[in-house]
Amino acid sequence: MFIDKLIFTILILAILLNINICYANELEVPNTYESGQILTSESLNQNFSRIYERVNNHSLVAIIEDFQTVANYRPQLFAGWNSRRVTRVVGNSNFIVINSENRFTVAPGKYLVYGVSPIMNTNISHLRLRNITDQLTEIVGLIGNAPQGQGTANVFLYGYLSLDGSKTFEIQHYSQSDWSNTSANAGTPSKSEEPSIYLSVSFQKLSD
Repeated sequence: MFIDKLIFTILILAILLNINICYANELEVPNTYESGQILTSESLNQNFSRIYERVNNHSLVAIIEDFQTVANYRPQLFAGWNSRRVTRVVGNSNFIVINSENRFTVAPGKYLVYGVSPIMNTNISHLRLRNITDQLTEIVGLIGNAPQGQGTANVFLYGYLSLDGSKTFEIQHYSQSDWSNTSANAGTPSKSEEPSIYLSVSFQKLSD
């Protein structure tokens, strides 16, 4: 029985080592056994409890979206930085709260952030995660390009966020072109019966 639990423990540890390996310093794996030590159910259960706690830390994911059911809605983009609308949180909402049409608060902790938005007629474009509380940019997204009249592209936001206190944020979107000249926008309405999502940004909590 102890051997079976030991093998299971090793398997759990192997899985943990493959979770967010680029942020392995955030994952503290318990190491309480010594050579020649007699394994007991109490010591194994203690380690299981600590391992499950760490697994749960890596299972907390919240996604903020610009989710729309309005048939003719289209996010207009003007030349320069635009504050993107956020309408809902899906997943774990314990650490993210939407405050207004375009602002949300994130609780203290360390996060892996990934976001995407469509673009059309913007020419050069990219996203950024803007810390409104401290007036600084936390993450700058990859540059995208959607020349006028050449269809839709995507821009991506990817990075690591560490907060020692709750902060208020905006997802901001840069467009080289202006809606008034080129109809620059962040996506066109769906022609299906499904709602449209124009922005999706996920926050995976790595640790407190």
